[in-house]
Amino acid sequence: MSPSRAWIPTSDGCGTGARAAGAESYVAGRAERLPFADRSFDCAVAVTSFCFIEAQRTALREMARITRRRVALGLLNRRSILYLQKGHHGGTGGYRGARWHSAGEARRLLAGLPLTNVALMSALFLPGGGALAQWIENALPGELPLGAFLAVAADAGT
Repeated sequence: MSPSRAWIPTSDGCGTGARAAGAESYVAGRAERLPFADRSFDCAVAVTSFCFIEAQRTALREMARITRRRVALGLLNRRSILYLQKGHHGGTGGYRGARWHSAGEARRLLAGLPLTNVALMSALFLPGGGALAQWIENALPGELPLGAFLAVAADAGT
């Protein structure tokens, strides 16, 4: 899968240079009560961690609170082949206990929060890879909400 298919494009360049910094630091905390001041970060990103958070709207409200520009989520898609393989009936392996979302549920998760310009795409239509899967992945539109991974991005309110 090419990076252009996996990322929701933004005009503000949010996320560029993230790998180059190399000086990461980590803070222990809970997603429902982040230990940061309002508007402390340009962007807030949570990739599949929301699938294991009970109070998802509270956590998302916290992400919106600490963000100046953009919020991005990566969610597991219940309307996907991967769900049928790994998520059905409570999940298997690392997917056990994960919450899987539909595109509609992902949009409703953001409804009423101080977030605008919501974009939703999906990727990884055929888990397992291979040349045929990669060709199909590139041929299908990202707006088709059937990939294993839902990428949701929104602008933070002012």
